[in-house]
Amino acid sequence: MSPDQIKPLYVRHSSEEDRYVIAVPNPFKFHLRKSFRQAYLSIPEDQKVEFDFSQVTSLDSAAIGMLLVAFEHFGHNRDHVVLSNLHQQVRVILEMANLDRVFTILPS
Repeated sequence: MSPDQIKPLYVRHSSEEDRYVIAVPNPFKFHLRKSFRQAYLSIPEDQKVEFDFSQVTSLDSAAIGMLLVAFEHFGHNRDHVVLSNLHQQVRVILEMANLDRVFTILPS
């Protein structure tokens, strides 16, 4: 898939949780770098954001890097950046990379 064919990521505001939610598509890999960046840059830096991984069953090292850059964008604030709805295999990969120490991971 060429970069021109990639659809923007879905971003919504959850007034219930008082945070923005970005639905991360599957597979979460390097080809999504532009749309992923556009999605989180559309959210003010002082807001809370949740990355919804409910569709993600596959990710690569570039995806881990993209998450870390997003975390940096939101001020390295563990309370402002959370990951949700992780499938077990994705959770294991993130834990192996010690990202459970960086991000708040909500229970699935």
